[in-house]
Amino acid sequence: MEETKENRSNSKGKVIKKVLLYLVIYIVIAASCGFDWAYDSFNNCNLEKIIFQLSEPLDGTSSEVIVSGILNIFGKSLLILIGLNVLYFLVIKFLRNVLKLKDTIISIIKAILVLIVIIGFCVYSWIKVDVGGYIKNIVTASSFIEDNYVDPNSVKITFPEEKRNLIFIVLESMEVSFMDEAHGGALDTNLIPEITNLMEENISFTNKEDGLGGAQDVAGTGWTIGALASETTGLPLKVAGFNTANDPNENFMPGAVGLGDLLKEEGYNQLFICGSPIEFGGRDDFYRLHGNYEILDYNRAVEEKRYTDEKVNWGFPDYDLYEYAKQEITRLSKDNKPFNVTFLTVDTHHPVGYICTECTNEYDYEYYNVVRCASRQVGEFVEWAKTQDFYDNTTIVILGDHPTMVSDPRLCITKDYTRTMVNVFINPIINDLSVNLRTPKQITSMDFYPTILSSLGVSIEGDKLGLGTNLFSNEKTLGDKFGISKMDEEIKLRSEFYINNILKD
Repeated sequence: MEETKENRSNSKGKVIKKVLLYLVIYIVIAASCGFDWAYDSFNNCNLEKIIFQLSEPLDGTSSEVIVSGILNIFGKSLLILIGLNVLYFLVIKFLRNVLKLKDTIISIIKAILVLIVIIGFCVYSWIKVDVGGYIKNIVTASSFIEDNYVDPNSVKITFPEEKRNLIFIVLESMEVSFMDEAHGGALDTNLIPEITNLMEENISFTNKEDGLGGAQDVAGTGWTIGALASETTGLPLKVAGFNTANDPNENFMPGAVGLGDLLKEEGYNQLFICGSPIEFGGRDDFYRLHGNYEILDYNRAVEEKRYTDEKVNWGFPDYDLYEYAKQEITRLSKDNKPFNVTFLTVDTHHPVGYICTECTNEYDYEYYNVVRCASRQVGEFVEWAKTQDFYDNTTIVILGDHPTMVSDPRLCITKDYTRTMVNVFINPIINDLSVNLRTPKQITSMDFYPTILSSLGVSIEGDKLGLGTNLFSNEKTLGDKFGISKMDEEIKLRSEFYINNILKD
């Protein structure tokens, strides 16, 4: 009887060990599939971006992206596990029945096979998202940010007596590559002719001697909230020691002084509009902490019964976004205060964008039609703004947030093509008419912080804020001084100054 109990106990222990082993293997495979999916789906997504998104709630994430992630991470990993299990048993059967190996040798081979699978998937993940590079970056110190940072509190910033309104449009994934090659793009046809015309007819800063160009992506700026933060604070969004989910009122770059902070002090009415729930990516924390913006997002639109149609992926489409923007700008323009209305489009978002009722089917590739529609809509909005009473005292800024995360050979974006985000400054105040605004500069999104202020007629001592340079000045950017690649390398490294003074960790 005692022996039977012992045998049962041993048998139960073996089952538990097998279950735990399968669980470990499945977790390793699932993690590898997750990294693989994120990297390929979001166009070379790195570990820093993945860690940031994992620290944020899923509110506002497209259902299409969530379903794709679940299928690729959990479904694909389960199929791989089943396939490996079948292969494993076939190999063991071959060793036992054909080669007639002893059980002790087979047990050793079993352990080796399991280790090969675990180590193999770990190594694959390590290489895929460059875990080694990420670890190196967070343990290697750099003084680059500290050496080049200009604290807005340390320089004289003078607003004009008559303060100018700002309409700030951030276009999701809008890059110059969507133009034809003749204009500086990567395609045979120009998908964004309206934006091209706006760039040619107004002020647009370029990195090229010939053709249109713009800002290049560096570490901490290459996804939406990173771009929104860098374009308005002159700083990258670094995630080391950073988690907005814990205490958003204190932890979203609390040491940064941004565009919203300065305009708030000058009495501006400020509004941020987006078609998805504002919580996605910590945008609610950022805009409330840095400028106490009024927020109009999908949830508020539904609560106020302004949006009653069916939710599309993330919320409401850009067609409605522009209508809400017109309504809110008209409302704020009747107040006796200057306004800053910032809004973020989203129809061009990964993975294939969204075809709204305004889109046409000019191209066989759906994403081409989405991009074409986005250009048409922003062009129509600008034409509307020009007819309004507030226009003469208003600057319109149009910026792409980051390069598209759509990874498709039909976009014709080769490795040797330098990808840049579009930028347009319409109806700006230009204080120094001697500056050649068409002179190529190596630009990052951080340069737009002082540049936006300058376009409102604001005088900035030294023409630098954060890590950004006023592009309306003759000052060299950090990209001109160090090169974009060097900036990218240095910003990736650990900055004690950033951690202590910007994150206040």
